[in-house]
Amino acid sequence: GLGYDNIMKHKNGNLYAVDHGGAFHFRAQGDHKEYTPDVNEKHSLVHNNNPSGRVFSELHANHPDAIKRSLETVKNMDMNHIHHLFKTSGLDNWQDLHDNFVKRRENLIGSYQHENV
Repeated sequence: GLGYDNIMKHKNGNLYAVDHGGAFHFRAQGDHKEYTPDVNEKHSLVHNNNPSGRVFSELHANHPDAIKRSLETVKNMDMNHIHHLFKTSGLDNWQDLHDNFVKRRENLIGSYQHENV
């Protein structure tokens, strides 16, 4: 977050995400945003001009296997379960959101495969 308050450190040393901010068509502060198949956050989350970038770029530097492990988690998602979650969400536009989610997942996996992660 803007105040470095979206990740908290437990007394045991583990880090926990406590606020993921916006979702789909909404930014964390409530403004509208595009929700497209492109995963632009991949770059903005590690750009040092952003608070998140200063955190994540250091994290990735100190734990180079983090991206690979995270990507494996994304690859291993149960897509039938994901479809069910969208379908039963109660959102009127669940199908469009689901379709973009699937495309974003594919684009994310593909972009890192090109980087040999």
